[in-house]
Amino acid sequence: MDEKEKALIEEEARRSVAERGQHGKHGPAMRRYLLAEEQRAASENERDVVPESAPEPPR
Repeated sequence: MDEKEKALIEEEARRSVAERGQHGKHGPAMRRYLLAEEQRAASENERDVVPESAPEPPR
């Protein structure tokens, strides 16, 4: 993920938050959960973590 792509994502996120207001559709607890999930996904993306594939079925 290059700097230009990060900047676009951050800009989109800021715009989205500004449109929704302080807490958006969800309360503060849900907002914290969603933020934690976004941060986890972003850190996985930055590390280029590939999820393990399921074992192949026996033939």
